[in-house]
Amino acid sequence: MADYLARIMGEKYNVIGLACVTTDLVDEARRLHGASRTASTALGRALTGGLLMGALLKHGQRVNPTSKGTGGDRCHL
Repeated sequence: MADYLARIMGEKYNVIGLACVTTDLVDEARRLHGASRTASTALGRALTGGLLMGALLKHGQRVNPTSKGTGGDRCHL
């Protein structure tokens, strides 16, 4: 199944609905980064969120999702 984005716009009311499948996108990102399952989940959510936000932008606008972490695999409190 290929990835896709569906956009629905209401005619009577100012309503927009978005839905997407990003399985192939996330799998390719996981493979390229050699990410663990947990990191792949976080990366997939960030990529999908960026895709959904980007679908709402006007021409010339950009989305730049960022994250900050230690790069380690353990949580230090």
